[in-house]
Amino acid sequence: MSTVKTSTQLDIDRAVKNVGGSRFDLVLVAAQRAREIEFQRRLASKSNPDITWENTSTTAALQEVEEELYTQKDYLKSKIK
Repeated sequence: MSTVKTSTQLDIDRAVKNVGGSRFDLVLVAAQRAREIEFQRRLASKSNPDITWENTSTTAALQEVEEELYTQKDYLKSKIK
């Protein structure tokens, strides 16, 4: 029997650990980053309407948190602005 694998494999436990160990914090951080990504994508789509992305903004945000490309410090900085 073969296993179906998606193009994106997320390790949620690792992402939770990267934001301090709380799933609630993961939701806050990833949601903020997803909004930022979506905003950037909408701007990019205005200049190139044919552009497509492999993942949703939520998946991309979770990947960035998991890979520590977007951290809780980044989240806090975005809230201070």
